[in-house]
Amino acid sequence: MAFPSEQDIAETLGPTVEQHGFDTESVTVKKAGPHSAVEITIDGDTPPDLDALEALSRLLSEVLDDAEKAGRLDFGSQAYQLTVSTPGVDTPLTRARHWRRNRGRLVEIRGVDGMPDTLARIGATSDDGDQVVLINPRPAGGGKGKKKKKNKSGSASQASPVGAAGTNVEHFSLNRLSAQSRAVVQVEFNPACETEAELARLDFDALGADK
Repeated sequence: MAFPSEQDIAETLGPTVEQHGFDTESVTVKKAGPHSAVEITIDGDTPPDLDALEALSRLLSEVLDDAEKAGRLDFGSQAYQLTVSTPGVDTPLTRARHWRRNRGRLVEIRGVDGMPDTLARIGATSDDGDQVVLINPRPAGGGKGKKKKKNKSGSASQASPVGAAGTNVEHFSLNRLSAQSRAVVQVEFNPACETEAELARLDFDALGADK
């Protein structure tokens, strides 16, 4: 059954998504005969609302139709359903923009070598997108263990105690987090404590990052 690849669809739709101020986060093709589907997730610094999703869905459908008529894509005779949505809350943070857009949120990080599963509040990211500030990192699950902090080149983080007693910030390599971890934003039912919220609002350079 003829059907374009996810990469081909992403490359076809990407420019139109960007023109409207959003990023293409994922493209998923599900081949299931008459129930086949193309699922697009998009996001932006200002997330699209329902009206924007509906309008963009119509526009992207036209882009796919035009690409097929021009011979750039081939869906054969197969019908499919196109859906456009935003990423769910459980979508892993894999790019610098994901961390930037979730500033102030609580995140759980798993899978970094030499570090237990960790909860922390997301602070500012560096201008070059290489580092992110994590506020008050602590073992996930309520454990009282202490993280090892390495000072050698390529280390996961560097700690800088600031603010109220027991609260600190660390500067983490986004490249390492993206390559090794599964970081997912956590749903909170109470607001962050004022100390963490204040630290999350501070600029990256104000939190003692290395120059």
